[in-house]
Amino acid sequence: KDAPVIAAFLSIDDDYHFYRQHKDGKWSHQQGYGGVLTDRDGQDALVEDPLYAERGRYKDFVGYFTIPEQGLRFVTPV
Repeated sequence: KDAPVIAAFLSIDDDYHFYRQHKDGKWSHQQGYGGVLTDRDGQDALVEDPLYAERGRYKDFVGYFTIPEQGLRFVTPV
């Protein structure tokens, strides 16, 4: 079974943003906490690779990661 892939990015004010690649190869991301899921970037173009998408303030690429079957729990320090 292929593990899902995520791409992680940071903004200059220490915020973060993730994109997820689906089994069909398409990418999506959630616009803000509890926001709408979309496959479009900041210029309304289809996200083919988040590294080349218009990501707004999320300029710093962290890397691509696989998600284990049991999922992930991501918590930010308070």
